[in-house]
Amino acid sequence: MANWKTYKGQSPWEVEPITDKVIYNEGDRLTSISDVLWHPPGQGNPPVSFGHVPCGYWNRNYVPESSGIKIKFLITATGCVYITEDNTKWNKYPISQGGTVIWNGNIFCMRSNLISKISCNGIDWVAGSDNINETGWFAWSGFAFITVYGVDYSIPEGRALLSADGLSWTQREICDLSPNISGFYGIAWGDNKFVATGVKVSSGHTVRGALIYTSLDGITWTAQAVPSPGPIALWKPLYWNGSIFITWYGTGVLKSNDGENWTWHANVLPLEFAEMAWNGSVWCATRNGDQAYVSSDGLNWDTYALPYSITGVHIAWNGEYFYIIGTSTEGFRSTNGQIWETVLIDANKTDAFYDICGVK
Repeated sequence: MANWKTYKGQSPWEVEPITDKVIYNEGDRLTSISDVLWHPPGQGNPPVSFGHVPCGYWNRNYVPESSGIKIKFLITATGCVYITEDNTKWNKYPISQGGTVIWNGNIFCMRSNLISKISCNGIDWVAGSDNINETGWFAWSGFAFITVYGVDYSIPEGRALLSADGLSWTQREICDLSPNISGFYGIAWGDNKFVATGVKVSSGHTVRGALIYTSLDGITWTAQAVPSPGPIALWKPLYWNGSIFITWYGTGVLKSNDGENWTWHANVLPLEFAEMAWNGSVWCATRNGDQAYVSSDGLNWDTYALPYSITGVHIAWNGEYFYIIGTSTEGFRSTNGQIWETVLIDANKTDAFYDICGVK
């Protein structure tokens, strides 16, 4: 196992193996005090701490060139994360605060309670800037993370936060429709552009209509027409499956293949969903209750029974399984969204689950 040298540079921390880019895999462990990485005062934990090593080589931009990661799913909770490497057995690791999380192919990025964090192994996390107070969803474009702000009556303009590394964030204005208030909840990257969906409300809290904006860089945004008739608001997540953007309002579905031209399909959902996930062939959707919903086109849905009713639901796909979590100590998994089985996550769970992320 190679020794590591450390040095101080322009970044908060930088590490480099003495040998040429030695790759450490998950499961390797630091074995002596000489292996501990430099820990700058006031910067929080570095990407690896004593007892764990990175899943890859970390460069000056914080991004590992090779992950070697074995994680199948990661669940964030109030004061911990849960990780499974086989879709069945879950291990629990403490963190200061859980939140919404995504995997960009190299690192996990999590946002919660005004703090952003990154990790390559899901165990050791680095905290970033403290201005992440948005209430919308989260996306990765291939060059930047982005998240959006929901309705904030103290700030009329719609806003996004952009970050190349998941730690340092820059606020960008999507639109200013004063005196109305703009808020965004859905955000996705597809067809080489960001797409944000949201709502316009009056200062008196009256809904004024749905909003759709697109951007090539997350900095300059363009309004797109909302179909009429169509949704009066867009509060739900927005997804891209490789060819179609999809979101919904009530039991109506809004679809587009380019983020600019949209089609409204009224009254096609059996019920209003909470979240969806795409497995390459079908959408699987969930909501509070004892059912899952499956569709190949987002318009025609079949209903399937879950083992029992749960609330606070989230769903993800990891290339092998759909996984649904909620307030239960168990999760539900399925290869096709039709036949579901229970999997124990933590019999002694006391922390609320925030999110689940699949690693493909």
